Amino acid sequence: MSHDSVADDYVYLRRKPEFRHEHLRRVLITGFRASKSLVELVIYILESVPSLEGLTLDTTNCFVGAMTGSVAEAQVAVEVAGRCIAGRVPAGVEFKVIGPCSSAVAVK
Repeated sequence: MSHDSVADDYVYLRRKPEFRHEHLRRVLITGFRASKSLVELVIYILESVPSLEGLTLDTTNCFVGAMTGSVAEAQVAVEVAGRCIAGRVPAGVEFKVIGPCSSAVAVK
């Protein structure tokens, strides 16, 4: 699957239908990458889940055992999460990004 990267250019994101997910508490996304579709998904979750307590983005899942380029891609994903997502996380929601060279990093 091909994803448009948001690493260099953060553009307008599509709006999703206004559904509320009242019972979702914790979200873990493994294999998070710097793609428009994944950033849109995370923003959608943040905006439509009032009961959210924790969000973790794992950038390491897809590069384990892969080439060094994948480690660099995971690092870009960490930077995109900090730049495009962290500021949208509501107060009271625990936000972590698991990067390629460390354990979970609390971004907020």
